[in-house]
Amino acid sequence: MPVVGGLVDQHLLLHVGARKGRAVGVVSARADAGQLTVDRAEARAEHRHSGTHRSAGFDCIDLAFGLAGLDGAVAETGQVEAQHRDAGLGPAPRPLDVQPARADPSCALYGIDVQELTVWRPVIEHACEHLGASRLLSLEVDAQGLPDTAGTDYGDTHSKTTIVLNEIDPAARRLGYFHNAGYFELEGADFGQIFALDAPPPQLPPYAEVIHIDRACRHPDAELRARSAAMLDAHLAWRRPSSPIVRFRERFEADLPALQQHGLARYHPWAFAGVRQLGAAFEFAALCLRWLRPGATAAAADFELIARHSKTLILKSARAVNSGRALDPRPLFDERAAAWERGMAAGVGVIRAARRQVQ
Repeated sequence: MPVVGGLVDQHLLLHVGARKGRAVGVVSARADAGQLTVDRAEARAEHRHSGTHRSAGFDCIDLAFGLAGLDGAVAETGQVEAQHRDAGLGPAPRPLDVQPARADPSCALYGIDVQELTVWRPVIEHACEHLGASRLLSLEVDAQGLPDTAGTDYGDTHSKTTIVLNEIDPAARRLGYFHNAGYFELEGADFGQIFALDAPPPQLPPYAEVIHIDRACRHPDAELRARSAAMLDAHLAWRRPSSPIVRFRERFEADLPALQQHGLARYHPWAFAGVRQLGAAFEFAALCLRWLRPGATAAAADFELIARHSKTLILKSARAVNSGRALDPRPLFDERAAAWERGMAAGVGVIRAARRQVQ
């Protein structure tokens, strides 16, 4: 018999939800008075940036910001303070007042605190304990066991990816999790594979992080833009002095003969690790600039060009590797290099203007 709010087998802290339809023994990141809630119905709600994660064909994730943008999952700062007062907990702490120097954007912008977890016991035990204590858990897993990757990795290819655990029912072997731009559930054999229940445990534990959402907050848009611009401005000071597009062209020309020799089996992971990341990074940069200054389209357009041309390069390179034919990549690289120069110059202006707008 599960123990409400207590320990089961001296290991698993179970949190039995009081909501209608929540099964006894289901552990979830549901918070009580003074804390925030991330529930299955809320998690399926369309978040602010819905649809942008795959718009250029790049399979990328930004779990912390996705969680922060869920409609209904993150309360306004005033609501959090009211909840604390009603529960007799006193004033709600503001994350930047507590840790003003913290550089983690998920904490500085949304009050979501992410800390690495030392996995010293079976992962499922960590999951039950932290979800039961209203903390989310991010976990590196094999995408082969994730039903939402059907058509690519599910049941076929071993591929490392990260999910955020939200709800777990160990008895029913069912898990609710965030992945990419959506919320999904898995069960049965997939549950066993994710938690290594039906096979010898891995020699090395997976990487995991605890996500504290008890101080999560949603700042007004103007303040959020100002905070984001300040952080971006600081990051710009660390950018490389030379163009990454030019440097990558030199590496591409050096790598292409070996890629053609080894074929597509070698090419696909190479492209994922390099070209796809390049395109995804500039796609997100364009989205960020359009959000910071809706009227500033020049820099965003240049970064979107880099993203589009990266996708084109992936397809052309795959054909060249498969056929063994020569490929002249200079036109695509030259256009992207010029776009990088223009976009970076204009982007710096957009970011600093966004900072000045609210100062």
